[in-house]
Amino acid sequence: MNGPAYTIRGLHFGHGQPLFDGLDLTIASKAFTAVVGPNGSGKSTLLDLMTGQRKPQSGSITLFGSPVSAMNPLEMAQRTALMPQFHNVSFPFSVRETVFMGRHPHIPRFMTPDWTDQALTDEAMQTMDVAQLAQRRITDLSGGERQRTMLARALAQDTPVLLLDEPTANQDIRHTLRTLQALRTLVRREDKTVVAVLHDLNHAAAFADNIVFLHNGCVHSSGPLAQTLTTQAVREVFGVDCRVYRDEFSGSLAVSFKQKATP
Repeated sequence: MNGPAYTIRGLHFGHGQPLFDGLDLTIASKAFTAVVGPNGSGKSTLLDLMTGQRKPQSGSITLFGSPVSAMNPLEMAQRTALMPQFHNVSFPFSVRETVFMGRHPHIPRFMTPDWTDQALTDEAMQTMDVAQLAQRRITDLSGGERQRTMLARALAQDTPVLLLDEPTANQDIRHTLRTLQALRTLVRREDKTVVAVLHDLNHAAAFADNIVFLHNGCVHSSGPLAQTLTTQAVREVFGVDCRVYRDEFSGSLAVSFKQKATP
């Protein structure tokens, strides 16, 4: 699929004081885009709007040129995998059963899963380092283990687009780095489009191709990481002083902060 993955124009959402007031945004395909912004800036809501789970008051959202508003839930689930910030898990499914749920949009009604469904489930579990937990009940897992299980379910869905809300939440540093590296590898090797809400600017700096700053109901700035992740952008969006530099050890961009926030 060529061209942008998402094109958002004139997006208005929210009653009373609008959360988004004429938001315009283009998300590149076959790239890792990090979405950042202060608490309450609409990062999670934006992902919901991009999957049609919420409806804007006005404006348009297209996915590979097709209006999101015209897609039914099955069509959307075959094109995008959404991992929300919060997981309502109340039934004691096993880890493998939970990951396998990602295959449901691709299995025709009254048909049984085939070897592809099983293989993609196994591969996703290996990628997210939960294969050893396959028979554990998801309700018995730690927060980090549960997060990796839900990520594996999104990977098993095998869609061209992954929309991930805080995918590294509750994870230790080893699994955080493993998760972000796995996402970048999917982009490079399989031409996936990854859009991830991240709270750590250094994670965005190290792994993303593009970055989107949300602020005050609109896109403050967006584009390739090297041109968009700037001291000025961080100061204007988050109200903190920082230095953006090339880290000698990792070779990636990095951000260091002053301890005192600016007024």
